[in-house]
Amino acid sequence: WTAPHKRLYQAFTPQIYTFPSVSRIFPHFYLNIFQMDQILTNRYLSPARFQRYLEAMDNDHDRALQLYRTNLSLAKAFHPLLGQFEVILRNALDRELRQYFDDPHWLIHQQEGFMSHPKLATGRNPYFLKRETRKATAKINRNCRPPSHDDILAAQNFGFWISFFAPVHYRLVGGRPIHIFPRKPSSE
Repeated sequence: WTAPHKRLYQAFTPQIYTFPSVSRIFPHFYLNIFQMDQILTNRYLSPARFQRYLEAMDNDHDRALQLYRTNLSLAKAFHPLLGQFEVILRNALDRELRQYFDDPHWLIHQQEGFMSHPKLATGRNPYFLKRETRKATAKINRNCRPPSHDDILAAQNFGFWISFFAPVHYRLVGGRPIHIFPRKPSSE
């Protein structure tokens, strides 16, 4: 259960939920628990998203809602781990690329270096790294101060960092991203 769901359920009586503003207009208006779940599900969860849970539970709304809540709990359990992994990956790649470029400010200087390589002009997301670093720079500049390497580093998302393992970026930085895994088996 998310906090808004708990607060909504706690605000109403256990069996019948009334809404004072609606009750004045429609004196006999009430919702049973199932109807309340339907309203909350439809309000906070798109029908397309909830449909996959319904299909998994043979269109049983209660079981689908329970499966959704279980999925939320599982996602909440993994979120801190993913956040920590992102920071560790980011810092390890930064250390490795500082060495590779022999430049502690490589995120600033490489915007016109490897991030502008012609091989990055094609594909689904041309000049992705350059565009993302410039976006971060512009955002930091709005705070009326010049961006530092560390500011740009911290502003990048997980997608930015994993893109260094994409073949084109990986080759352009000399295969250095894999060096952040010192205990990786040599056969891989």
